[in-house]
Amino acid sequence: MIQEKIVNVLVNQIVRKRPARCLPLPGYFLIAVSFFSCVQETWYRSESGLQYRVIQSHEKNAATQMGCVVKLQISQRLNDSTLISKNAAPRYEIIVPGVVMPYSYTEPMVYGLHEDDSILVVQRVDSMIAKKCWTKKPDWSDADDQIITTIKILRVFLPDPAHPGKMDSLVNADKTK
Repeated sequence: MIQEKIVNVLVNQIVRKRPARCLPLPGYFLIAVSFFSCVQETWYRSESGLQYRVIQSHEKNAATQMGCVVKLQISQRLNDSTLISKNAAPRYEIIVPGVVMPYSYTEPMVYGLHEDDSILVVQRVDSMIAKKCWTKKPDWSDADDQIITTIKILRVFLPDPAHPGKMDSLVNADKTK
């Protein structure tokens, strides 16, 4: 009697071609929702109101600090137009108090980012005019447009107090590569 029931259950499972324990469709949906809700985009706002997001590399190389020079790969776009191509030559920016302008794409680098980190910066045209980054609105933009800047930190040149000229020579050597 028990053997017949076991055989019937096995035959029914084989005929239906369904595993003995199958998760119903709402169960898969709940798993997917819980998985994707764990992945969150964290946006930050600087003191000047600049919105940015940091995509951190898993390596903890040299961190940006005051007085360092940062080698950057930048791309910048406004709506469907490219302002700065990612294929452009890398830029070298110095991080010094008073030199980093508020509401500039270089402002997030003051917060100790590492080599190989990426930054996504959103600058609003009306805010750039209000903060005196621009004196007037350019003809090619509207006041409510956003400039999206993507930055990849390629290298951080840290100052060496024992050898003050060493960082300059390292930066110059890197530029000539």
